[in-house]
Amino acid sequence: ADIYLMGAVGEDDAPGNEWVELDQWPPKTQATSLYLSAGVELITEPPPGGEMTLVSNPSDPVPTLGGANLFPGLQVDGRNMGDGPMDQRPIESRSDVLTFTTDVLTEPLTVMGPVQATIWFVPDTPDLDLAVRLSDVYPDGRSMLVLDGIQRARMRCGDDTECLLVPGAPVELTIELWSTALVFNAGHQIRISVSGSNWPRFEVNPNDGYDLNLGTPGRVARPQLLFGPDTPSRLELPVVEETLPVIASPGRRLRPLAANTKSTLR
Repeated sequence: ADIYLMGAVGEDDAPGNEWVELDQWPPKTQATSLYLSAGVELITEPPPGGEMTLVSNPSDPVPTLGGANLFPGLQVDGRNMGDGPMDQRPIESRSDVLTFTTDVLTEPLTVMGPVQATIWFVPDTPDLDLAVRLSDVYPDGRSMLVLDGIQRARMRCGDDTECLLVPGAPVELTIELWSTALVFNAGHQIRISVSGSNWPRFEVNPNDGYDLNLGTPGRVARPQLLFGPDTPSRLELPVVEETLPVIASPGRRLRPLAANTKSTLR
């Protein structure tokens, strides 16, 4: 399979931005976990512990800004919803959005395949959504959207089975972010943001656990996100550690893509 491997835009000699030839999709990768911490960091080892409050108000949902949207011209808060890798800083500046960011990468990091996040939390409502955005943070501060996804807690037991939350009982929720093929360049950072909505890309959850067809006013949810060895909230990345054959253009000559080293994250 021929896969386009994305890379940094506007940076001379940035790795990626070329076609690679694979025997299979996804390619052989090393599952790499980056753990959320109360210091709003993404780190390679689980932190000692900690928690943070996430506020999710269905009357004031976090708006969509870019992504895989079919109707980018749809108006949200007086602006177009947009599509593609838009800068997420207007979203990240909201008090109801929590961001977690790695240190600056010392070497490029190639991610290819499905990405997911697993979040541990203590709920205070019978239901809620967790929306996660993955972004590539440039040296100038731009936080460019790579992937996003959402999971409704009541559907965590299966698409055809509802299981409401028990307020006060810790639970984990896995959010699928779908797949990508991207080189995070040296000097960049990897970031995820966590919120209770991403509207109108995804329907707003009223959080009250009632029939979703009733159109209730809803409740403000204030779950406590949990961090630490026993509640390892984390981002899971498929990292490529071997060289990949790159398809030269216009011919079919091959040249190697530099391999990653596991020292890029700390």
